[in-house]
Amino acid sequence: MVKKEKLERKLKGFKSIDDLIYYLNNDYVISDEELEDNIYQTAIVEKGFSNIEVDVTPDLQPIKKPTTIRGQKVWKRDPVVAKRVLKKADFKCEIDNGHITFISKSTDTPYMEAHHLIPMKYQNEFQNSIDVDGNVVCLCPNCHRKIHHGTNDDKKELIQTLYTKRFKLLQKWGISKELKNVLSFYKIEE
Repeated sequence: MVKKEKLERKLKGFKSIDDLIYYLNNDYVISDEELEDNIYQTAIVEKGFSNIEVDVTPDLQPIKKPTTIRGQKVWKRDPVVAKRVLKKADFKCEIDNGHITFISKSTDTPYMEAHHLIPMKYQNEFQNSIDVDGNVVCLCPNCHRKIHHGTNDDKKELIQTLYTKRFKLLQKWGISKELKNVLSFYKIEE
């Protein structure tokens, strides 16, 4: 049984009946959050990294208005921010720069993914945008999936590592939350 309100909210996000049928016919269904992340990771590798400048002075950014996808509020993420972070990290995992990954055919660089240390869905808890260089980290696909799908102990270890490395940079970009608050965003108790 599906609650009528939830079904109506989900149906609002489809542009056509064909989109709905395609969605329902898939062998698996991914969450809206994961779908949005897949779109974001694809946008990052488009057009490569050659024209991306990495030395950006921290500057408080205003919050961009969210969009609604399938009835859910989604905060827009700028792929250029992620491109700067990946390039500045020299396409090496910020958890362990020894992590090896494959070479991306579209960019001819080691494939890495961008991850918001403080997830974008908590944007409304901040006065400034959290879609900024200080809050985005470069991760190998394995570490990125571990943060999203690992055990709480694994997630906690990775987030603590990243938070310790990023604490001062987060503050420079106008983002300040205690580690216990950041862990709570991942549903982890300290």
